[in-house]
Amino acid sequence: APLPRRGGSGLWALPSLRFPWDLSYSRGVRHSRAIAAAMRAARPEWASEPTWSALGLADNGSLERLREGYAELVGPAVLRVPASETADGFRAVTGGLQNPALVEGGALQWPAASWGLDHLVSVLAGEPTICGLTPGDDEVWVPFADFADYARTQRHDGPLYVFNDEWGRAAEALLADYTPPEWAGNLRAHTPAHPRPPHRWLLVGPQRSGSTVHVDPLGSSAWNAVVSGEKLWTLWEPSDATACSLRRATEGAWADIPTVYFGRLLEAIQAGACPQPRVLVQRPGDILLVPAGWLHGALNVTTTIAVTENFMVE
Repeated sequence: APLPRRGGSGLWALPSLRFPWDLSYSRGVRHSRAIAAAMRAARPEWASEPTWSALGLADNGSLERLREGYAELVGPAVLRVPASETADGFRAVTGGLQNPALVEGGALQWPAASWGLDHLVSVLAGEPTICGLTPGDDEVWVPFADFADYARTQRHDGPLYVFNDEWGRAAEALLADYTPPEWAGNLRAHTPAHPRPPHRWLLVGPQRSGSTVHVDPLGSSAWNAVVSGEKLWTLWEPSDATACSLRRATEGAWADIPTVYFGRLLEAIQAGACPQPRVLVQRPGDILLVPAGWLHGALNVTTTIAVTENFMVE
């Protein structure tokens, strides 16, 4: 689930001008002014677009090597639960929602299972959407249609990533396309009415985007349902938090590029600086439970569309 935002009201990259262009990519891909402004706002120190592709991560096989490297780790397996399991049965096998579990195919029957970028554009169109390099960045807003164009063509080392907690207000019809798992509780019932924290996100992550390792706020748990694409997850139980040194992953140049971050994290695990995590690849229709207090991070190994909600265990 996304981290709490550091920004305030947000940096607005509107209005969108679809015909002028001001940043070009060496391969001939061009982005609208809204995306160009969002890129500058997200990383002002990267003065030109070629900087966003300086490492060539779209072409050097780094994602494939990461996937293979994490698959070779020998940490505990994540429990896999069939979609037919009852809510009571799920709570029982997860120890009262205290252990992560993957409900395989749990979202395949949702209308949301047919979502793609084209469908989201048809619904959200010019609605402003929140994006950044990773969840927790200062807010940057762009029209969703501009972001979808960007997601289809980008070859950036660390692409912009949509993590929008306000999408339900703009497109309530999308909320009817999925049903939260019966075993999930309600965050808002356990938090003050004003101000209420964000609890529901639409995540649209181009390939190579992702979220660094973190713990969800307010002692909340989360469920994450992928409706399109694949995510690589790492999870550590709360008792591993003090033993897991993330310094190797977070220091040095390009540390906020998710592919670089997860590569350095893998090196730290292999060197014994971090305990072996639980690793899994989440595929379309899978719903992942991330219990409260568990360290977790995710890398989008393909362009991914997901819905996630935070909740409190009853």
